[in-house]
Amino acid sequence: MTLPRAMGTVLVVALLAGGLLYGDDDKAPPKKASLPTGWSKLGLNAEQKQKIQTIQNDYRARIDALRKQIADLQQQERADLVKVLTPVQRKRLEQILGLKGDSDSVSQEEKKGPAERKGSTDKKP
Repeated sequence: MTLPRAMGTVLVVALLAGGLLYGDDDKAPPKKASLPTGWSKLGLNAEQKQKIQTIQNDYRARIDALRKQIADLQQQERADLVKVLTPVQRKRLEQILGLKGDSDSVSQEEKKGPAERKGSTDKKP
């Protein structure tokens, strides 16, 4: 890859990442939690409902953070996998996945499941 192309790729990735982060607001109010199935029939008082909502909001935030970590790791894994391929193999993978453009887009397409890929003929077992 030539230096200008590499720099262009880095710039595009940085702009996309910046655009995704622009809308992030850690101070957004937590969603109102709903009671687990069947709990509304238990005759909970207001204090119990408030405690349940607090617990759910706490766990939701922690689970969301873990999901983000998982997504970041999966993205890094895909990028590292693509690095193993030769340029010819990358181009072939792009053709298989129905992509146009440079090989950096391969890792973006791999995020999608088989049903979401363009021209996918993959069948679920």
